[in-house]
Amino acid sequence: MADVGSIDILSEIQAIVSDKLQVVSYKWLSRNFTVSSNDAKRLLLEFVGKHGSGLEVVYTLSGWLKNDPPVYHIRLVSGLKLAGQIIWSIMKYFYFNFSIYFF
Repeated sequence: MADVGSIDILSEIQAIVSDKLQVVSYKWLSRNFTVSSNDAKRLLLEFVGKHGSGLEVVYTLSGWLKNDPPVYHIRLVSGLKLAGQIIWSIMKYFYFNFSIYFF
């Protein structure tokens, strides 16, 4: 269950995204509402779960590619494109530990 602070932040995110058409990242959310990065990610995940159908969600995929020599790779992928690909098909290009974040 979400606490009162989380509910207030979620309503603020709704106002920022719908009224001001501002891009919200977990880093921005963490700095502006003085919450940890992990809490900001959790809040964005909760927000996208409730309002995701009307949003353009962009994910960052980052990690070491299985190249010789290995190269660190960062890629922005739209939520629709990511949903169309199975996560396992993406994993074959990266070493086991890679990150997925969304904005």
